[in-house]
Amino acid sequence: MARSFLLTVTLLVAVGIFNATGKAQPVKFPPKLADTTSSPNAPTVIENESNADTLQAEKSDVDTTIAYSARSIEFFVADKITVLQGNAQVSYQRMQLRAEKITVDWDRNLIIAEGLPDTIWADSAKTEMDTVVMKGQPVFSEGGQEIFGEKMTYNLKTRRGRITEGTTSDQEGYYWGAALKKEPQEVLYAGPGSFTTCNQEHPHYTFRTQKMKLAGDKVVAKPVVLYFGEVPVAAIPYGVFPSKKGRQSGLIVPVYGESAGQGRFFRNLGYYWATNDYCDLTGALDYYERSGFLFNARARYNWRYHLSGTV
Repeated sequence: MARSFLLTVTLLVAVGIFNATGKAQPVKFPPKLADTTSSPNAPTVIENESNADTLQAEKSDVDTTIAYSARSIEFFVADKITVLQGNAQVSYQRMQLRAEKITVDWDRNLIIAEGLPDTIWADSAKTEMDTVVMKGQPVFSEGGQEIFGEKMTYNLKTRRGRITEGTTSDQEGYYWGAALKKEPQEVLYAGPGSFTTCNQEHPHYTFRTQKMKLAGDKVVAKPVVLYFGEVPVAAIPYGVFPSKKGRQSGLIVPVYGESAGQGRFFRNLGYYWATNDYCDLTGALDYYERSGFLFNARARYNWRYHLSGTV
């Protein structure tokens, strides 16, 4: 009797491993999960997770390994969601995202990053909601560019993202947008937004615009209004600004300052036109609080070994 039962079990296992064509089928064992009998959607929690973990989900459009780390990691198995909290970090291809809290939605290939209120900080003199200090606000890095914001959403498949109250900078200026839209190939859209070359916490001047595009070596904006502090000074319907050093056409960002003799001033607000490899034109406007406006123009030419000069 025992031998007959053992033979039956053996045959059933053999049938389960081989299909109708006679090819072996892999036997898969489900991963060991935490006990969730108390709730069908209870999370699996890993505390003090200091080392980076990796995951590459089956049947996903994500084509490479995702590395992530945090002090606390929660897996909501039924919803296919992972919540990272405490110095959270996610890396995917050339992209890196850091924040106090990061939520990964594996079904939608979405990463949502945000800061959290600092429960340790307190100031008895400040009780308004807008004085709450946030810690670990998101930082997005890709291709040498860093973007800071209050909240970020990034799609791993399309490589597109949205940033609330975003700021970034390059070698030529500082840029802000109430809403930034991150596109592939390191292109950013902002609206409304502003930019400046002044590195003060409260810039002396800003260019403010309703629509702005940062792409490659230039910034395109429309319309553009120049502000000194909170005072509008000049406006143009459309502007192109170079965002990299070198010889390229575009608006010239002015220099702002103060002097004992002239009071407040800005210099060199104008346009540079690189007409060809041998000549260029510059037109610029200066403003002095005590003496008014001054316009100047310049043309340069340089034909190597033949002639050069300035008009």
